Order: sequence, then structure tokens, then C-alpha cells
Amino acid sequence: KDGNPYVTTKVTKEALKIANENGRFPVVFADSRDNTGGGAPGDSTGMLQTFVDEGLEDACLLYIVDSEAIATVVERRQDDYVIAVAEIGGGAERVLVHVKEAFSEQGSEPPVPVADLAALVTMEVSGELTSTQTKTLLGDLVVQGGGDPKAMAAARGFEAMDTSELDGFVDDAIAADPDAWAKFCAGDGKAMGALVGHVMKASRGQADGKAVTAILNSRKG
Repeated sequence: KDGNPYVTTKVTKEALKIANENGRFPVVFADSRDNTGGGAPGDSTGMLQTFVDEGLEDACLLYIVDSEAIATVVERRQDDYVIAVAEIGGGAERVLVHVKEAFSEQGSEPPVPVADLAALVTMEVSGELTSTQTKTLLGDLVVQGGGDPKAMAAARGFEAMDTSELDGFVDDAIAADPDAWAKFCAGDGKAMGALVGHVMKASRGQADGKAVTAILNSRKG
């Protein structure tokens, strides 16, 4: 994999090859796994890397943001707070989503220090925390009015899961539900839910659902 795990350059290059063989343009590639409207950080670089590797000149990248989240934070007059957090670090898209979802009763000047939320988002985007762990710590930040995300994560026993350990959980999930795996490989996207659910249960919610999804897709071929 190259860059962010959501889209590999290999997959994008294969799609580009098919497009060139068909000779029908323009062609639109959708990075659905890194959908900012669905809460993803919007920082996947696999598609961009392919464009660079292939020397594409007549191409562009377009990100679609979550307009509902923007409207919500602006209505609450929390947009200055979001901008302040994003300027410190982390991903602006994640900050926007978190403020929309967890700061509904925090007013125009949320008590959570901008540096604390920025630190939490940075840990999430870097892979130190899973989405589930981030939501838990975000709730803690709101209740406590701030705090050190690293110390809070350590207190809860949150640690980034080793890739080999995550692979092991995926192996167990496939072995435990071969029917779901067969359906998934045959193109039934809904079957993935059972496999991901098995991993999340076995890991006690410590696994990153997005990483599990990426592994399952890579194994499916």
C-alpha cells in the first residue's frame, strides 16, 4: 500500500488501465472508502500518487465535504472554534464531524481547549486511535471539559493494534464464518458486516474498522 490505507495505487492503476482500454472519457474515479461526508478524514493519497506515477496532465481531484456538518457548526456559531482546532493540527474534516456530533450543547465557545481536541484528532488521523476509541475519548473530553488525550488513552488502555495482530483477528473471523467470507468474495458487500463484527467483538472494540475493511478487500483480490 502507498500513503493512506484506504485506496492503493495498485487498485487505481488497474482502474485507469481499464479506462484507457475502453477509450471512453472523461472517467470518474470515486474513493468511496475515504468519503468525508461519511466521516472519513479525506486524506487518502493513493489516487493522487497514481496520477503522479502515470504522468497524467489532464486530470483533477475533487473532494466533497459534509455540507450538513458545516451548516450545523455555523448555525451554532462554532465555526471559529473548528477553524482554530484545524489550524493547530489534525484533519479539518474530522474536527468538523466531531464538533457537529459531540458539541451540540457546548455553545459558541466550547470549554474543551482547542489544543486538546487537536491532539485527539491528530492521534486519530495518525492511526494511534481507532474511530471507536476516538469517540470514547471525545466523550470524555466533553464531560471533563478537556484533558490530555494521550494520558486519557493510556488510562483506558487504548493502544494502536499491531498489523500482525489485526491480521490474526481477520483470519479467525474468516475461519469462524466461511459462508460470509464466500459471499463477500462473490460480491455480496453486506456479508462484510458479519466479518467486521466478528473482529470487533474478538478485539473488544480495539480494532480499527476501516483497517479491517481494507484487509478484507485486499484479501478478496
